[in-house]
Amino acid sequence: MFMNDNFKVLYWLHINQVKINRTYICPATQQEIGEGLGFSLMKVNAIMQTLRQEGYIDKYKNSRGRYVITTKGKNVLKIFSESTY
Repeated sequence: MFMNDNFKVLYWLHINQVKINRTYICPATQQEIGEGLGFSLMKVNAIMQTLRQEGYIDKYKNSRGRYVITTKGKNVLKIFSESTY
């Protein structure tokens, strides 16, 4: 699942996180994510749905344009960052 654009979106969310109230979130709309990666809005929407359904990300307090990476997502990021060395 993560040798493709799904990982690119997850990684983009990771590197664009900010800390708000002791929680790391990515405050970006799907349009902004698409612009940052060169993906269409439809593509980003499909990837985000997949990442949410598989439990890698979630919406922050059910708000639009704010995403959190779940423990499962953080584990994937850790595995890939360790395997690059």
